[in-house]
Amino acid sequence: MRALDAGTESRVILHVAECYEAGVGRAIDRAVGATPEYRHVLLARGQEIDRAEKSGLYADVQVLPAKSMAAVRSVVAAARSIRPRVVHAHSSWAGVYTRIVKLPVPVIYQPHSFAFEMAKPITRTIYRWAEQALAPRARHFVVLTAREQRLAAQLHRRASTVLVPNSPTMTGQVRPHPRELGVVTVSTVGRVVEQKDPAFFASVAQTLATSDPAFRFEWIGDGEPALVRTLRDAGIVVTGWLSEEEVLSRVAASSVYIHTANYEGFPLSVLDAAAAGIPIVARDIPAFEGTPLLIAKDPASMANQVHRLSADPSIRLDAIGRSHSLASAMSADVQRERLTNLYEMIADG
Repeated sequence: MRALDAGTESRVILHVAECYEAGVGRAIDRAVGATPEYRHVLLARGQEIDRAEKSGLYADVQVLPAKSMAAVRSVVAAARSIRPRVVHAHSSWAGVYTRIVKLPVPVIYQPHSFAFEMAKPITRTIYRWAEQALAPRARHFVVLTAREQRLAAQLHRRASTVLVPNSPTMTGQVRPHPRELGVVTVSTVGRVVEQKDPAFFASVAQTLATSDPAFRFEWIGDGEPALVRTLRDAGIVVTGWLSEEEVLSRVAASSVYIHTANYEGFPLSVLDAAAAGIPIVARDIPAFEGTPLLIAKDPASMANQVHRLSADPSIRLDAIGRSHSLASAMSADVQRERLTNLYEMIADG
């Protein structure tokens, strides 16, 4: 770990992430950028770790070992050497590495969606047990939605939770492409993994492509080869990993954004689409409870909503208004205020 200037330790936040890529990596960057009065150190691994090193956001970036016990030792060593104000753990495995042994500084845990929300019952039971066992070792939970707040309270009845919304990485508003251009681009962003349910996306694409050749489908990202093949076999363009600028450019060029994951914390990609003024149709999962977004329970109903958005200007304008409403509610100002209050509260004891 790079030596920090003497006297700065009380202003250092140590971020730990097992998967610094896609939405989680960008969400961490947003939190760091929102609190520049602190010195942020990143201990992480993931396909986009080079981006963190080049970003200028971090006082230091170190690679988290791949093996679990080595990762735990690395976290302990970092916490002891720099004595940060707090260790901020991002996502499930980082939550394990930072809480399985007692660290000399407080830990706040931000799950970015609880892994036990996944569909497989046996895995869900194991993950829930682990979260319950480790819950008392976090000073605070950072949650993205009221749904996550309730789940944290179920894990530990005295859990302290702080609701810190994500904020979009896009700024300004982009005029969506009208249907008159002849192509309706339907997109999503993320890792191609089971959580994101590429089969759901493929079903939507196949339904719409059968009814109207004007539709084009794009998955912005990459992931598990077998699931990528499922998408490509359905006629969907899978872009591979792109730079942040390229991702945002493709989102802004979309006609409709759909989100098909079977569980989430609150996806940054949806906020970016909202900030760009793109109509959004989201799958009916707890993460979107209470939002103004258009919701669909299954691929057929999502395909129907996307078709109506592309065909009816009044429905499209209503959906754009819903996107603007979401982007306004989950702003960078709110994120900054709540994170700063949290970090200061920990310093005060």
